[in-house]
Amino acid sequence: MENSSPREQIALCLIVGNEPKRLDRCLTQFAPAVSEMCVVHATGAEAKSLKVAEVCQKHGAKYDVYANAPGNDWPHVDDFGAARQQSFDLATKPWVLWIDADDVPGDNFAPALHELFTKFAADFDAFALYHDVAGRGIAHNLRERVVRRDRGKWINKIHENFQLAPNAKIARCDAPVVVHLPDDEPKQGSNRNLTILESIPEADRTLSEIYHLHGEYMGAGRKNDAMAMAKKALAHPRLEPTERYELCLNIAEMARPDIIETGTPEHAAMMTALHSAYRTAPNRREALALLGALHLDLGDIVRAEAYLRSMMALPRPIEKVWTHRDGLYGWAAETLWTQLLRMTGRTAEADAIETTRLAAQTAPTISLIQPVTVRPEQAARTRKLFLDAAKNAERIEHIFGLPEDNADLTILLRFRHAPDPATAAAGQILVHIDDETAPPLHWDQRIVDALEGDAAATATVSALHYRRR
Repeated sequence: MENSSPREQIALCLIVGNEPKRLDRCLTQFAPAVSEMCVVHATGAEAKSLKVAEVCQKHGAKYDVYANAPGNDWPHVDDFGAARQQSFDLATKPWVLWIDADDVPGDNFAPALHELFTKFAADFDAFALYHDVAGRGIAHNLRERVVRRDRGKWINKIHENFQLAPNAKIARCDAPVVVHLPDDEPKQGSNRNLTILESIPEADRTLSEIYHLHGEYMGAGRKNDAMAMAKKALAHPRLEPTERYELCLNIAEMARPDIIETGTPEHAAMMTALHSAYRTAPNRREALALLGALHLDLGDIVRAEAYLRSMMALPRPIEKVWTHRDGLYGWAAETLWTQLLRMTGRTAEADAIETTRLAAQTAPTISLIQPVTVRPEQAARTRKLFLDAAKNAERIEHIFGLPEDNADLTILLRFRHAPDPATAAAGQILVHIDDETAPPLHWDQRIVDALEGDAAATATVSALHYRRR
């Protein structure tokens, strides 16, 4: 087997819920990279959909069902580590590529994976690949994605990990990349992770489970519980610097009031947490970006400029941690800097920066037009949602349409704006949005595809108003 082709050595293993459409896309796109596909259907106490089994039959994939432990009648899987292990046990190939049904292969995936095997499979037990988590601004979630089946085991009921043997050798790889690309097919409820983590007795929770419980509480809006878990994790002696950095950023976010004022307990908590994050990882931009943004909100331009200049002086890291925000080395950093410029009257300089960025793009450029008459805070949040959900925010110019002399909208004057934004726009495609519109993931690429005649892409962006210039 070890002397066979790379493809013949690799099995694809995944666990799925009732998501046949997503599974079909996944198996279709990953098939060229593997010679065996193993699917474990794990839905807890929910009725199993026969369509998932039919998709597996269509692709010649092995199919099995994970059963919750007796008494766990939850409408979702109760142990992700156990379900993952079951998918591995179905495989017969020595190597496994494990993914989720809403993952797709990145560019040139199969040839890059096979080249990796040809050169290095004899020297390593696992390959860590980047996981592009689209729409969250986190582009470099590095996971042990391709592993020898016999060199480890799955652990943890939630946020599961493949625990490699102590003497196993792992290689970090820039390519290929797995892309997390959810679509509109329904998934199980988001409280699933929280239910599982809360079911673990407090005395038995691992550091990882405490850290992830903090994140679930944050997502659920339970700030007091999230803060308690953050403090507990920060006190743990084995907490990794990356997680410490994230916890400090999260504490600053949780302490942030609707209106920031100096000299308040909330302001002190934010500053303490952000400076602690900076001390943990002075080579990262996130804490400096938040410190700059905080002082912009306070109107403290001198300190804001100092923090933002320090941020932009940091180069893009060669080795990226799993929470790396790539946008802070491009459009997100630019938008903070241009806000500062506009707040200090240097509007022409801000416009020139944005125009230069747009002119450098080879893909079709998009002007995102957002008229605003009320609710400026909501308008700013919508703007961020669209930029975060874009596949390539670097090719997008955003312009608020603001009526002149409206004091209620002053907060938006720090962003690009015009009385008639469509006339001021420079993009090749105009997209009009409002605060009631939720962007589909990679909406910009879907619009480009739709304008090129892709009917499926047209359906996914039907709520957006767009046209070529």
